[in-house]
Amino acid sequence: MSICTLQIKKFIILRLFVAPRCEVLTFAPYIKYSARMFPSSIASGDINNDNNWDIIIVNSFDGTIGIYIGDGNGTFSPLEPLVVDSPTKASLGNFNGDDYIDIILISQNDQSVAVLLGYGDGTFQQEIISPTIDEASGFSVADVNNDRKADLIVYSSDSGKINVLLGHGDGTFQSATIITTNHQIGDVATGNFNGDQYLDFVASNQDNNSVSIYLGYGNGSFQVKQSFPAGLYVARLAVADFNHDSKMDLATANAYDNTTSILLGYGNGTFQEQQIYRTNADPVVIAVDNFNGDSYIDLVVTNLNDAMVSILLGYGNGSFSEPISFNVDLSPSSIAIADFNNDGRPDISVSNTFSNAISILINLC
Repeated sequence: MSICTLQIKKFIILRLFVAPRCEVLTFAPYIKYSARMFPSSIASGDINNDNNWDIIIVNSFDGTIGIYIGDGNGTFSPLEPLVVDSPTKASLGNFNGDDYIDIILISQNDQSVAVLLGYGDGTFQQEIISPTIDEASGFSVADVNNDRKADLIVYSSDSGKINVLLGHGDGTFQSATIITTNHQIGDVATGNFNGDQYLDFVASNQDNNSVSIYLGYGNGSFQVKQSFPAGLYVARLAVADFNHDSKMDLATANAYDNTTSILLGYGNGTFQEQQIYRTNADPVVIAVDNFNGDSYIDLVVTNLNDAMVSILLGYGNGSFSEPISFNVDLSPSSIAIADFNNDGRPDISVSNTFSNAISILINLC
């Protein structure tokens, strides 16, 4: 089975694909699509309700969101880009409960988070601007107060602030509750780390090469639990159960020492000492899925300066293989995983920032 995230209705669920196990992981040579200027963030979902996976991409330098409609066979048809105000990062979700996929993005000029509500046909309404966030750098979407409405955890790298915005369920959000960390935040990711049914989150601290766990109370508030050492300059985080013990574990992409760290969870908000695996140059993004059909979670990292992505196959016990690398276009900076050709296998899309392109890798496993 492979696991892909799909955002429907008011919250995020998991959709499982059943694909046969293969002995040798193989991807077709990458397919390149042109993007606009400086594509920096990519996401995938079914934005036109045709049961095929589509792609959006943030073109940071010309203020547009690229829309690529999936044809269901691994190819895409570009639409006219959406013009928005200075986007830097974007994701997909359902923010007003109408069963249509919406876009959420960070606007660099006015330091805000904006939502574009979807009509379900690949088109979107004008931006709804949320309360201003000081130096917003990135975000995670989750339901942190158990009201079945999408909320936001927005981090500000330089100020070290984490902003929790509870969703009203109509595309707007309450004013932020601010958590001051005194760290340079690189990423945030959500999961249930202590088994209490309330959602928690983890933040990467780039100034001291660690990760911090924030335990949720189920009402949108959090307490910091503990910090744990990780690799050098943690660029991104991923959360999954890597050793099949029903406890959430962590994986980090460590950009400055070309490694990924695995921290296995005890299920009480604490973690074992990191296990370190070598990657190729400049791993800046990490994601998880089951790429070879063996029911074990694998890792994929983008290698910014090597023009490739690397997959570390999971053994189901918390350990991983040496990286298996696949070529993509220059400067892969962001990643989205989905089954683009409807064969039950997870495929890979990446944004290529410096070559103004998107690379699609179709899984042949």
